[in-house]
Amino acid sequence: MARASKKFPQTAYIAMKNSLQMEWQYVHRTVSDAGTLFDGVEEVLASEFLPSLFGVNEDITCKYRAELPVRFGGLSLSNPTTNSKKCYKSSTFYCSHLLSALRRRVQNSPIDNLECQSEVMPEYWSRIEASYKAKFDRGDLLIRGFWEGSTDTIIDVRVTNLDSKSYKNLPPKKALKQQEKEKKKKYCKPCEKHRRHFTPFVVSTDGMFGFEARAFLKRLAKLLAEEWEKPYSTVTGFINARMRIALVRATNRCIRGSRIPASNMSNRFRWEGGAGLGLLKSDN
Repeated sequence: MARASKKFPQTAYIAMKNSLQMEWQYVHRTVSDAGTLFDGVEEVLASEFLPSLFGVNEDITCKYRAELPVRFGGLSLSNPTTNSKKCYKSSTFYCSHLLSALRRRVQNSPIDNLECQSEVMPEYWSRIEASYKAKFDRGDLLIRGFWEGSTDTIIDVRVTNLDSKSYKNLPPKKALKQQEKEKKKKYCKPCEKHRRHFTPFVVSTDGMFGFEARAFLKRLAKLLAEEWEKPYSTVTGFINARMRIALVRATNRCIRGSRIPASNMSNRFRWEGGAGLGLLKSDN
């Protein structure tokens, strides 16, 4: 790889960072005191790979420059001999925390997870602990992997009455768009700080969906159609029907309340796997 870095430095750097570094970090997380096993790797990195990558002779400054984060002008290549204890400590702590939660069959709250992470990396999590524990406005729903894999998406719902005096002189579409902008102005920056997507779900009491809400429902229908192996049109009709029924129930309860106690409600069909879609089909 040191020879390849002379002609292809970017490719060699990506291979080192995303492949070889991940392999030795896996050993660090699973083997206690594995740093001494990587003395040879550290020597080759400092004497051959890094000088070849930077195009200079062997220099001690290359080693320290490579260990710096990218935002500080470094390469974010950790030292394989000194980073093993921290990796092993964090790995064992997280696994024990997860196993204890699974054995109790309970779901830890975000605050519990934050406290778990703060014990391993106090210098980092202490700076954002206040933002999680403080009482501030939060979104209504969190979905992982909705718009992008392994990325959280925050959904904030607003049901608005377009017949009110505030929106009497505005076209319905502009009124919904205005409320979407208000949501984005309030929530987008905090979500971006935590590397999360934000989607405002604005809908009127008459069943008119905003632009972002329609895009959300289309994406949801696409994902469910792939998961259930059903036609996209069928799943779209099912989602639209369910959303409008839920909207009517929500607005009706806000005005009159529920007449049926929750304990007396009939058993609901489970829609996981798309099995309930057959109930929507007509034989006529």
